[in-house]
Amino acid sequence: MQLDALYDADRVDPSWVGALRPTRFPVRCPGDPGCGPPGEATLSVRASRLAVHGDIPTDLGTVRTLFEFDLFGIASDAGRTTFRLRHAWGEMGVLGAGQTSSLFMDGDAFPASVEYWGPPGLVAIRTAQVRFTPLRRRGTTLAFSAEAPTSSIDVGRAFEADDTLALRRRTRRPDLHVQWRRERGWGHVQVSAVLTATGFESTATSDGRPSILRTGGGVSASVRARAPGNGSVVAQVTTGRGIAGYINEGGVDLAPAGTLPLRPRLVPSRAWSLYWEQTLAPTLRLIVGGSDHRQSPSALQDDRAMVSARYVSGDLRWEPVRALMIAFAVQDGVLATNGAGRGAARRAQLAVRWLFDSRTRGP
Repeated sequence: MQLDALYDADRVDPSWVGALRPTRFPVRCPGDPGCGPPGEATLSVRASRLAVHGDIPTDLGTVRTLFEFDLFGIASDAGRTTFRLRHAWGEMGVLGAGQTSSLFMDGDAFPASVEYWGPPGLVAIRTAQVRFTPLRRRGTTLAFSAEAPTSSIDVGRAFEADDTLALRRRTRRPDLHVQWRRERGWGHVQVSAVLTATGFESTATSDGRPSILRTGGGVSASVRARAPGNGSVVAQVTTGRGIAGYINEGGVDLAPAGTLPLRPRLVPSRAWSLYWEQTLAPTLRLIVGGSDHRQSPSALQDDRAMVSARYVSGDLRWEPVRALMIAFAVQDGVLATNGAGRGAARRAQLAVRWLFDSRTRGP
């Protein structure tokens, strides 16, 4: 169970006040959600979550299952304290199926910060998928998966002269992933790759035309390593085209590079996250760092298209007993757009977390 007491020096979209997401910062006032006089206080329990784990012995091996949800409403439930599915997953031997963290993601690359959404430049998504893990040996893992596609499109200014096309995103096959991971006493390193297929079609014509599909992809590398003096470094870098849906904050996958006839382009993404975690005392820990997701939008994209979402944060965590954590955190975020302006927000957070069980997992 977690209570977050938040104070925003700068206002954000009220539907997303429980998370500091740069793409939800207002950039044009009046007009954008979140415009108003500075200063706002919020109390929220939406970061609370519950997980049920199962290990079932069978003649073919142990079936391991995980069902987990939290209370942070998103999409049409944004701003509400309501059920949000995180994991509905099962695996036995080399086979796994259900919804869980994408193979493109490294949950151990997340810093131990308490802000709900997390650094914008991290790969962070849980998807429906089928996974095959042919290698688990001596700390080395190799896995492949077919996952639900995550593409998003930006029709931008290319179709202002003809808005009757009614374009919507189109995906013809799952995204394909491969992940290699090596764990040692000092920490771990992980490298992942994804092949995506994203496109669009018209809902205003009988044959769905114009309809276009583009193949994209990207790579991500991450590391968590111990450092001298009871410290550790946590880092991730990601690059690719048409992979914005896998990155924690902002961006689109496909956008116009010309007017009719259609010439869409896959939008490049470059993202990074770097954090330092330092144990100051047996019950006291400091976490500081920053992150960024940057895209290169074309002149024909919407003027609100994201150019960069930047974020720095610092946490001081106190754990007087195993089942209680109290943390004070500060965050500072900046959003740069394709022409609509710039948004920024600063936040202070007090988090109190109670655990049902010391085995509670991370992202």
